Amino acid sequence: LVYKGFDTEAVEAVLKPLVEEAVALTENVMPATELDAIAKVVETAEAAIEDGDGEAMFDCITEVRTAIESAKVAIKAYEDLSAASEQLSIEISAYSTTATVEALNAATTLSTEIEEALGTCSYSAEEAIAKIDEIKAAITALKLPAEVASDSNPVDMTSLIVNPSFDNDDNEGWTSTVAAAHQTYQNAEFYDKTFNMYQTIHGIPNGTYEVGVQGYKREVNSSTAWTNYQAGDTSGLTAYLYAVSGGKQAATPLASICSVTVEGGLNGGTEESSVANNVYIPNTMYTASLYFAEGYYKNSIIVEVVDGTLTIGVKQDEKIGADWIMFDNFTLISYGTESSKTPTGDATGIESVESVEVLSSSYYTLGGAKVSAPVKGINIVKSVLSNGKVKVQKVFVK
Repeated sequence: LVYKGFDTEAVEAVLKPLVEEAVALTENVMPATELDAIAKVVETAEAAIEDGDGEAMFDCITEVRTAIESAKVAIKAYEDLSAASEQLSIEISAYSTTATVEALNAATTLSTEIEEALGTCSYSAEEAIAKIDEIKAAITALKLPAEVASDSNPVDMTSLIVNPSFDNDDNEGWTSTVAAAHQTYQNAEFYDKTFNMYQTIHGIPNGTYEVGVQGYKREVNSSTAWTNYQAGDTSGLTAYLYAVSGGKQAATPLASICSVTVEGGLNGGTEESSVANNVYIPNTMYTASLYFAEGYYKNSIIVEVVDGTLTIGVKQDEKIGADWIMFDNFTLISYGTESSKTPTGDATGIESVESVEVLSSSYYTLGGAKVSAPVKGINIVKSVLSNGKVKVQKVFVK
């Protein structure tokens, strides 16, 4: 390690590539204010390079890096907003004859506003991110059935869930805390890992809902799972169907794989495990799909939506061994605002941190100066969460 001080050649070797990267970023669509900011720091840096001023160039390094990171955040926000805006246009067309006049007018107005703002680059990165949630809520409103739900007239609202049955063998609409679920045979699999796979529905009417999914857990292996099931030991059932609204979680363990057995098997014993004489359970994603197709392994919870958002998912915070978890076919049923159904308790006994969504984040230096994106070193991050809480933490960026 050799200290070079403000050696012009050494500092320029660091600054020049950063300036080139910053200039390249200006070819992307981003907020006009962000474009102006990056143009100014590039101009200052190029002047320092032209003057051969090592100290001035050194000062520019942090400024250019900060501008680059801020621009990347803004570019990503605009890319995501553009994609969401395109999806909103698709949904407006798809539901033009079934949506309420109010929902259709609101969605059309929002679509026009966003298209104009994207054209003039007038949104800040924060505003662009916030508009994405508005789009999600508008799409939900378009899909809402006209029927009034009640206990005697439950209304199917599964259409509000994006990709509830994994029909394209992908994870569209879902967020996962680890590598996304393995997709084959239009179902989802996690093997030998902890995970949390979820999605948040924005703009859902307040009221009582039933969230359902077909799914099971096999702890360690078929033999262990069968022994535990026969003994009534549920301690290994640590994968949960859950739902969160207003910071309150409802959760129930996924069914044991051994809660359903078929004499002779659904596939003649091929790709199935024998747990007793000629009695089988699924053993692959393919045979799991056969059992799901027969309607087996149904799980459900009751949840009360209180803040217009609902996060649903499947998670496992603690694994036992080579755990095998399969699930498919999420459902959502509304019982309206006057339901007598009691919300399901939280069987996990753990407050779900991952399922609480970050609505917005603000970034500050240790000196208290607000920045548009994290900078190298220690940052203070203030996050507004979907449960109404504000979280402040120090984050180190290399």
